[in-house]
Amino acid sequence: MMRFIATISFLLLLSCSEQKGQKSISDNDDQRIIFLAQIEQLADTLAKSQSSIIDHVKAKRLVDNSILFVDKYPEDKRSPDLLFRAAEVSVGMEAFEESLVLWERLRKHYPDHPKSIEALFFQGFTCDNQLRDKERSANYYKKFLSQHPSHELAPQAKLLLEQLSVSPEELIRQFKEKQGN
Repeated sequence: MMRFIATISFLLLLSCSEQKGQKSISDNDDQRIIFLAQIEQLADTLAKSQSSIIDHVKAKRLVDNSILFVDKYPEDKRSPDLLFRAAEVSVGMEAFEESLVLWERLRKHYPDHPKSIEALFFQGFTCDNQLRDKERSANYYKKFLSQHPSHELAPQAKLLLEQLSVSPEELIRQFKEKQGN
């Protein structure tokens, strides 16, 4: 299947270069479809993996191809979702700063997309849980709460923001108190 897609891609590129700069809409659409198919195939392969360890080579290729797609087709309705998924995969690869950049890009270029709101929350969550950067996570959580106070993730953002100022020992004590009640 991969060889078939690669052959089709090569033929499309060859035919485009033979036209000496003439670009037809159908060629562009065909390239877009093939590119998306390759991205989705990578995503499916990663999702179906039985291993709990992420295949970094395929994951990196998925992230890179998603970014390339968004660069080439920023107006495509699937671009925001591709950025969001690329950020999630980056977290899985422990490329936390890259995930923050991708979520920021989603928020900046697609502010009206529903995933843009979630991206802001996950920027705070990633800074909090993976990077242990309380100051940045607090800034993201505060921004989230001020911009989206009635969003379904607002209660979690508020709780996480409150917990940033509580020591781990105090959190354990609070948890034990709740278990006793």
